[in-house]
Amino acid sequence: MEEGEQIPFHYNEEIDWGNYKSQDLHSPLHQKLAAAKEIPKNKENKETATSREAAWRSRRRPLPQSGTASVARKYEDLADVRKEVAETHLRILKQFEDYHNRRMKEEQEENRIRKQQEEVLFNLEVEIKKNQLRKLKEN
Repeated sequence: MEEGEQIPFHYNEEIDWGNYKSQDLHSPLHQKLAAAKEIPKNKENKETATSREAAWRSRRRPLPQSGTASVARKYEDLADVRKEVAETHLRILKQFEDYHNRRMKEEQEENRIRKQQEEVLFNLEVEIKKNQLRKLKEN
């Protein structure tokens, strides 16, 4: 191995870091996570690091103080999207229910017509048999 050459990372290994799994140790996200997990050396930052670490562990990160309006806007957008998805879902369910009801009515109508036809055929067959018997009796 030449000097300055980096050892390749084995992609079949998984790095389990809390609930985070990475295949690339050198990704920017991985480096940010490593920086966030570092425990500061001075005491005044220790409380902040502890709360940051707790937020990381619980997967509930506090909203940043700067850019709160943009975060709130994103949450509003997300709420709008969820509302739209729910409305679309309800509309699809209503359409399916309408289709199902219409199909059931059509099926009932088809069954009614089929029964009428069977009854008419049966009555015709009975009349034919009666006529045949009458003709046989006359002969």
